Amino acid sequence: MKQKTTKSLFVICVVITSILLGSCSSKPKYSFANAQQALQECRVHLANLKEKKKADIDELTDLTSDWLQLEDSVYTTMDRDSSVTINSKIAEDYFKVADSIHHEIARITNSEPRSLKDVISLKIKTARGREKMMASKDYRDAVSYFSKLDETGLYSNPNTAITNYINLINNTKKFKNLTEVSKFMTKEDICFRSLIQFLPQIKQPTLKYISDKTGDIFGELYKTVTGKNNDSREMIFLTMRFNRRVILNALACENDIKAKRHLDRMQRANYRWMLIQPMMTLDNYSLTCLTNDQEEQILRIADNLPKYICYLDGDTEEAKKNSQHLIDMLSNYFLKAYLRSLV
Repeated sequence: MKQKTTKSLFVICVVITSILLGSCSSKPKYSFANAQQALQECRVHLANLKEKKKADIDELTDLTSDWLQLEDSVYTTMDRDSSVTINSKIAEDYFKVADSIHHEIARITNSEPRSLKDVISLKIKTARGREKMMASKDYRDAVSYFSKLDETGLYSNPNTAITNYINLINNTKKFKNLTEVSKFMTKEDICFRSLIQFLPQIKQPTLKYISDKTGDIFGELYKTVTGKNNDSREMIFLTMRFNRRVILNALACENDIKAKRHLDRMQRANYRWMLIQPMMTLDNYSLTCLTNDQEEQILRIADNLPKYICYLDGDTEEAKKNSQHLIDMLSNYFLKAYLRSLV
């Protein structure tokens, strides 16, 4: 059983190596001549972690990022070292040390309470491949494209926004190329941002129809890029569109709460979900595609989420207690999921 587990881990290691080779920066912090040298550095790393009793969120972020860089370099070294095979002792020794490092990082992470903002910040700043993504030309082009969308005018009333939105999605045919996708996304973004200005005034069936139709349109697009390189231009643009929408939704909710707009029970429930959605649905790849502004916006919402949830639940002492309980549960859930992802 033990030998079988080691073999499985080694296979996983080789697969991950092929992915991580593309995610490392051009000048990695760690570089090794052979697997034995890499293993020794891991043992030193483990010893240093064992000496650390606790860490604030900034230090935790740094030590986690450092381990991920070391791990990437180890995988790269093992992949090219001919002495490392499925049944080699050095591979088994490495996995034992790596497991211990994961345990130590989890111990340090749990050494003190972490706020929701702390957890989300940790996830964003340690997202694998984010540095490389943000340096790529396709990412910079996408940032420029979406930034220019912010300069476009919006419809001045909800009825015009709804009419134009439904006409657009009902008359959209299958896209032939990325240029057609870009043109559609430009028009759809204007409709979307116009609509969320008037979110409390839009009836639920209308919102559902628009959401379902746009979901179908972009669902087909995602199918066309599935299996391609994750760093393809198409995938970057589609991912950044998704990021943009969930964050703009949350910001619209934030603005309406600050303005103390009247919301019925269904709207309050929807707002609760839309505020949590960016933290719940953004996976590692989505996090690598976040802009710096979006990072700040998500962290601000995470920091203020107890207050926003309290408002949606009636702004009473009981609501305040319950909202904090919910945020604590979310923090623990996200943190546990994050720690599992490191293994």
